[in-house]
Amino acid sequence: MKTSTDGPMIVLLGDVENSRRVADRRALAAGLDRACGRLNEEFVDELRAAVSILKGIDEVGAALTSFRRAYDMISIVSAELRPERMRFVLAAGEADTGAESQEFARMDGPVFHLAAGMMEELKSSKLLFAMSVGDPLLDEAVAVAVNMLLLARAALTEKQWDVVNAYERHGSQAAAASALGVSQQAVSHVLVGTDYRQFRHVETSLREIMEKYSMR
Repeated sequence: MKTSTDGPMIVLLGDVENSRRVADRRALAAGLDRACGRLNEEFVDELRAAVSILKGIDEVGAALTSFRRAYDMISIVSAELRPERMRFVLAAGEADTGAESQEFARMDGPVFHLAAGMMEELKSSKLLFAMSVGDPLLDEAVAVAVNMLLLARAALTEKQWDVVNAYERHGSQAAAASALGVSQQAVSHVLVGTDYRQFRHVETSLREIMEKYSMR
């Protein structure tokens, strides 16, 4: 985990959609625990403050060193929480309290108020992602792409999700088919039917844009 305070604070904030209506709170809590554990392990070099659960089991927050891997982090959380959905905001700005801390809950300042305000607006919009990193055109373009990707994933049926998830975990149609106990043709049929190749192309382009822009 990085401890440098150079540059603006980058905040990733997540909030479970309609959390009060979630029937299986235990499963939700377990999903959030898994998601936070994965992010803190897999993205340790991207974090200024570890991903942590806030306000019971309704919110998560993290301070990042850059926003280049933010979409990957969001994707992991979304997968772990399925079928529930989480909204996310990504904001860059100044922190005036706890900037050197590695505990997200101890931090405060303008960027945290910005993120909180963005989250309230996001709830009203019924979308799943908003971004503010200092370039309005980039913010809007990335937000459009991320929202479309998240909504497309959320719209998959459970059968489609099982196939896509198995294919991504195992890396081939044959391995996914073996893990699921189905034919390779069945896996191929789902991937084609869900426009998976096109989806991955958009994801790759989005990652490249965020990677290149974060290095400017």
